[in-house]
Amino acid sequence: FWIPGHFRLFISHITADKERATRLKGHLSNYAVSCFIAHEDIEPTKEWRSEIEKALFSMDGMVAILMEGFPKSDWTDQEVGVALGRGIAVLPIRSNVDPYGLMGKYQGIQGSNRSVSDVGDAILITLLKNSKTRQRFVACLIEQLLASSSSFDAFLKLEVLEKADEVALEELSRVQEQAGANAILRDDAQIREKLNTLLQKHGADPVKIKVDASKPKDDDIPF
Repeated sequence: FWIPGHFRLFISHITADKERATRLKGHLSNYAVSCFIAHEDIEPTKEWRSEIEKALFSMDGMVAILMEGFPKSDWTDQEVGVALGRGIAVLPIRSNVDPYGLMGKYQGIQGSNRSVSDVGDAILITLLKNSKTRQRFVACLIEQLLASSSSFDAFLKLEVLEKADEVALEELSRVQEQAGANAILRDDAQIREKLNTLLQKHGADPVKIKVDASKPKDDDIPF
């Protein structure tokens, strides 16, 4: 149920909130985040408790959508408990319920009276700022950036990466070495400029595009 090369985010929610959880999953999928939602991601033939356990013990982070009924659910409390026990970052979304218990040390993200995209963007920023998630999330963003299949796809990843306070040297080197192999990153001038701005922000040299001198320029090709 996890998309390879994506940040693995478990969304803990009560059944009444499944529609909002699904919309949130759709928004985050554009930014190298693979979300697990129990009612969506478990095949009918699979033993569901086992699948939930697999997700809980392989996730990189958790979002807990706190709305009325969440604290009374044994399942959601246990899911959060697993995350806290593993030392995994828990991002509470406050929807008329504040973080409580051991989760109470987290301030949470305001969810009431906000659009799904606004909440999703706040989650992305939190993943970039949280010391438990930053490195893994940036690595996933860069992996998917290097695999971009369209300029829009690359633009979305770069928009988030621009907000990162730090990017590991090994990740910057990976961009420098591999960006030229992707036609979008190589040939789209605006994307390449955006990419080089990101590299220079973190003290890295811009991507150098190698030109094949053996191929004639368009102006030199006989009509």
